Amino acid sequence: MIKIFNLLLICIAISRQCIAVESAGSNVPFKDGAALEQSIALFNKMLANQPNSPLEASKAVYLYGYLSALIDANVADKELKYPLKYSLPEDTSPVQLSKVIDKFLHDNSDKLEHDASYLIILALHNAYPVK
Repeated sequence: MIKIFNLLLICIAISRQCIAVESAGSNVPFKDGAALEQSIALFNKMLANQPNSPLEASKAVYLYGYLSALIDANVADKELKYPLKYSLPEDTSPVQLSKVIDKFLHDNSDKLEHDASYLIILALHNAYPVK
């Protein structure tokens, strides 16, 4: 019963985040490195079972989905032979990607004004170069 309740809370949080994001005119809750760092902190908070507000939970869940999509896209790119900017190991998880990206952001704090998607690809390229 608790799992169903938690899933319901996540769905509500996601729908609220989607409304907030649409009204803000953005397609992601993290546009730059600073906002991405904040989303990773919320994601880590969620992993540690620390309470999040519905908005914080939705940002954490959004990041999890985003990272999961990166993993799926990496698998598809390998199968379709598209040129890759990074090569993830087969057993990579969103949690691992979050840690890699978080470390990159901390090590490159001078780049936080850049677009979040650029920083994510750069972090993954540095950690998992194409061989």
